[in-house]
Amino acid sequence: MITIVLADDHAIVRDGLVPLLEAQPEFSVVAAVENGREALDAIGRFQPDIAIIDILMPEVGGIDVVRQACEISPNTRAVILSAYSEERYLLAAFRAGARAFVLKDARPRDLIAAITSVVAGQRYLSRPLAEAVLDAYLDQVEQSGACDPYEQLTTREREVLHWTVEGKTAPQIASLLEISVRTVETHRANVMRKLGTRSKSDLVRYVVERAERQADPRIRGGARRDPARHTTAANRR
Repeated sequence: MITIVLADDHAIVRDGLVPLLEAQPEFSVVAAVENGREALDAIGRFQPDIAIIDILMPEVGGIDVVRQACEISPNTRAVILSAYSEERYLLAAFRAGARAFVLKDARPRDLIAAITSVVAGQRYLSRPLAEAVLDAYLDQVEQSGACDPYEQLTTREREVLHWTVEGKTAPQIASLLEISVRTVETHRANVMRKLGTRSKSDLVRYVVERAERQADPRIRGGARRDPARHTTAANRR
């Protein structure tokens, strides 16, 4: 059973999410609270597997809750739930120790996917954020020149990286690209080798940390651009 503490200062959000979460047979919401102080009390008391935390809350803000939760309950993994997609919130959340960042306008299944991914030891970003972070990274690659390890990736490897960072599984990527699952896994292994990563969560971390270093303002917008534009530009070099 995956135990969950939910913290959001809007009753309508709590009232909607609790039944959604408890409809999953493997989830148990042990507390639903309305401010950061109550969130820390509940996390300390219940030591939950997951803490779903609104980023802006009264008394103690969501980022501070994440930071303190890591100290009072080291095995609790924080999932940020936010209406805000600005870069400063995203980076602050991951710096504080969050494992996932989900937008409030995401589909319910995205929150479920975030929880299961985090429990499995992975990171998770809502799709618009994953696309924006990856786009910002690819733009930085185009500007920084061929020394970047991304330049070693083939067109197909870049496509696999794109969909992996968006949270797609190997079978889903295989269907999207009309190739076999084994071929997807081979491409992903090549991507990991070339980028010096060891897992899917490492790939997300690689892209997020690169965006953090470069501090590209386009992360704020969340607008999607066609990844083919990037690969075409890169292949012209």
